[in-house]
Amino acid sequence: GHLKEHALSLGVLHLLTYADDSATGFFERHGFDASPACGMDINRFHWAISHYIGSQLRQAVLDPDGATLFAHEYPYPLPAGGRRLPPPTTPRPEAALAAA
Repeated sequence: GHLKEHALSLGVLHLLTYADDSATGFFERHGFDASPACGMDINRFHWAISHYIGSQLRQAVLDPDGATLFAHEYPYPLPAGGRRLPPPTTPRPEAALAAA
């Protein structure tokens, strides 16, 4: 809550964090995704970030109105302040790979 409010007050709409493999569920419930549908390409940051074994780089996308944006296929009830994105018009790359 407070971090996202502060980020929005500064005009920041994308938050990056490393989630320990044992804590990915916590970060998912707070809107952090490994490849958000409306997020920035995380690979563009790999040159500038120290990477850690046993963790995953995650991104949360905020809407300027204060909502945390969740993928349409997010399987859990949305937390307060969350909003589900409309269904994608084209499949996400990892969804296409899983279907193959």
